[in-house]
Amino acid sequence: TEITHAARLLQRVLDDPEDGHSGDPGHQELADSLIQTVLHQLHNFIEVYVSCFCVEPDLLSQWRGYGSSGGGYAIGFDSKRLMSLGGRSLPLIRVVYDEAEQERQIRKLVMGWRNELEGVSLEERWPREIGAGMFAQVFALLAISFKSKSFSEEQEWRLAYIRPRFPARLPDEAFVVDSRAWNGIAVPFVRFAVGPDNEYTKALPITSIRVGPHRYPNVAASGIWHLLDRHGLGDNVKIDYTEAPLRSL
Repeated sequence: TEITHAARLLQRVLDDPEDGHSGDPGHQELADSLIQTVLHQLHNFIEVYVSCFCVEPDLLSQWRGYGSSGGGYAIGFDSKRLMSLGGRSLPLIRVVYDEAEQERQIRKLVMGWRNELEGVSLEERWPREIGAGMFAQVFALLAISFKSKSFSEEQEWRLAYIRPRFPARLPDEAFVVDSRAWNGIAVPFVRFAVGPDNEYTKALPITSIRVGPHRYPNVAASGIWHLLDRHGLGDNVKIDYTEAPLRSL
């Protein structure tokens, strides 16, 4: 639904006569036709995977949404080291909740795309699908950073992985697509599988663990400490407790 929201904004910009390109109409027609191809066939060009993070470490709505019937843990990460895990393949993106800003960014993308194709000869027989695939990747990276303002409390950031599907699914040793069962369907996800020789993946960059609302918070804290300690993180991760009362869930 979030990508659909971005697609709606993109169509709005394309339909706005005041956003026309001052250059050659033929080049704008080419640029816009490739965009339309992406709008109607986005999933033919890319796959999008995200891991979502919240700035606020103790948000009641998050405990309610993700802490099951009570309990759970909020894991705090070092953002710089998190970005280092996958380099350019895993950008960390801040979510935008203001629709006016979302539309401004979409407008900037469209104008840039039209200008980029200004130098492309219309006689060149380069495959349209390649051009559409290029735009799909750029658009998807922008689209997954947009969210309804009703979620602005979350102050979300996303670690994103965009996998091209055209001209073919490229093999990637670091990112292996797997699937898991959820609500009776198979859901694809990506396993991050960099080898042990990568210094950034010897241990996840966890800095803190916050114990959620639970009837036995001390037991929950002790259990998570032993788990961390087994992986060599017991002395490096701060453990504390939520301020949200159990009865609020």
